[in-house]
Amino acid sequence: MENSFEKRVFVFGSGIISKLLIRILSENGYEVINITRPNNKSNRLFALSPTNYEWIARFSNDFKESAPSFLLKKMKLFFGSHQHLISIDAENHFIDALAYMVREDCIEKSVESFNLDVIEVDHDDCELSYKDGTVILESSNRTFKATLCFFTERGFRHQSFFDYEYLSKSYNQTAISFFCETSNLDSNTAIQIFDHDSILALLPLDHNHGSIVWSCNQDLYEKFHKLNEDQLSDNLNERLKGHATVKIKKLKMESFSLQKRIAKNVYNQSSILMGDAAHVIHPMAGQGLNLGLRDLRELEILLKKRKSNNLRIESFLAKYNRHRKRDVVELMYLTDSLYELFPGSSGKNHRWMDKALKMFEKSDAVKTFFMDRAIQ
Repeated sequence: MENSFEKRVFVFGSGIISKLLIRILSENGYEVINITRPNNKSNRLFALSPTNYEWIARFSNDFKESAPSFLLKKMKLFFGSHQHLISIDAENHFIDALAYMVREDCIEKSVESFNLDVIEVDHDDCELSYKDGTVILESSNRTFKATLCFFTERGFRHQSFFDYEYLSKSYNQTAISFFCETSNLDSNTAIQIFDHDSILALLPLDHNHGSIVWSCNQDLYEKFHKLNEDQLSDNLNERLKGHATVKIKKLKMESFSLQKRIAKNVYNQSSILMGDAAHVIHPMAGQGLNLGLRDLRELEILLKKRKSNNLRIESFLAKYNRHRKRDVVELMYLTDSLYELFPGSSGKNHRWMDKALKMFEKSDAVKTFFMDRAIQ
């Protein structure tokens, strides 16, 4: 006989990954208690992989209308004052797009329309305990029992209860993100410039607007705050060297420090990590949200194959951990390899870097490997 709570789980999170996770769990017959906190609305542009874009669209008939996208077909990567160029073109690989550019607020609006049947509990109003394989959540005058906790975001104090270990590294950079007007940019093209003091990405939102993601060292970040909108536009255009022209109006930016943070294992006792709770990587590859979506896709596959409703079974958790670890580690090394080509990273052997870039420029096989990881 099943325990009354065997098909109940706790989900910690308020963002895109948590909402989609709740949808998947609900569709598979699980009761969800959602532990939430204020979700700071952001203003970022995401490059959804083609597979992830179509996967999200499956959950909502109007996703493609409510979250309009712009096809990214080409990427141009410039290194070391533009003397090296790596170009990746979707057409050369017989696909329609490298990514679908979608605003974060549009994705959030779409997933918030799911009308999920869940019980919500405020994160400040609950405590966790663990007894005989059962997770217990106490909130005000209510007590809930469940077999498993899902953490989808960083910063929930309750995660410390499960004692996870991480591989961590600071990139000694701060990322600045904001929207801008664009002109003279090749159609459906993203530009990324690896310079001595920053990694500058210009992503197309439509034919006349784009998003800047600027990963700066500390000196440049401090100078940035002293610039007005016209000065900032001039600085960016000097770095773009005619490959595009940008104009900034009514600057509204977000900033966050950059680090690598990868969980050594994504499950422990009666809990499992997904999304940013499991892995954070450098934004230069544009794969942060895509990794979290691939977590969800893997879980969905395993749920359909499960032989028991109790998700805490070791074989289920171990299989999820094994499948996701390979994907995350491969992408981590891919991103770190790109970062090592950044002229401003420390301990650089510039002769080796020049050889590596020339090999990359000429090798379709290397480009294909990098691209195959990105479009999944």
